[in-house]
Amino acid sequence: MSNQRLASRTQRRGGVLLLAAIAIAGSTSPSCAFEGMLTHYLRGSADFYAGFVPTEPGVHVQTKYAFYAGEADEHSIPENLDIGVDLDLNVWINAAAVITPWEILGGTYGFAGTLSYAWIVTDADIRRYSDGREIANQHGYVQGFTDPTVTPLILGWHDGNWHWNTTLSVFVPGGRYQRGEPSTGKKFWSIVPSAAVTYIDPAS
Repeated sequence: MSNQRLASRTQRRGGVLLLAAIAIAGSTSPSCAFEGMLTHYLRGSADFYAGFVPTEPGVHVQTKYAFYAGEADEHSIPENLDIGVDLDLNVWINAAAVITPWEILGGTYGFAGTLSYAWIVTDADIRRYSDGREIANQHGYVQGFTDPTVTPLILGWHDGNWHWNTTLSVFVPGGRYQRGEPSTGKKFWSIVPSAAVTYIDPAS
């Protein structure tokens, strides 16, 4: 097999491993049965009002930065190759929420929205196992807005030191998407309900 054909085959394998690296670096849910191995939930992140919704009307703004890094390595026996892939995922998360003076079912009503920007850097290196000779090297860079989130329903209740709430969020497929490649969007809709309970003792 010529070096050109070998490089072509290994580059295709590198693309497969690139998605495997995404699973390691940016895996965002315990169940990752999605193209690109990413779901809409960003593991380790926290949203507004985790169990406590303010009773006073107002506007709340939040911005934060998240960074994930991962790598994957494989030794391909048929081609006698070592394949390594590195991935860095960077996300700026910008959110705003409004708490209204209105009540629904006795709970304080609010709504929110999130718009984030992400950039992904990937490097794939393919070498011959026997002598360490480099066969192919690929560098990738993807950036763009992620899928925006609209939360039309935030409800919060209070009873003494106990506080609980429920929210309903909708992920809109508005981010950059390219089939078969790392993307900042998922190109599908998601509806995510949530609920939380918090006990706060002012004396503690």
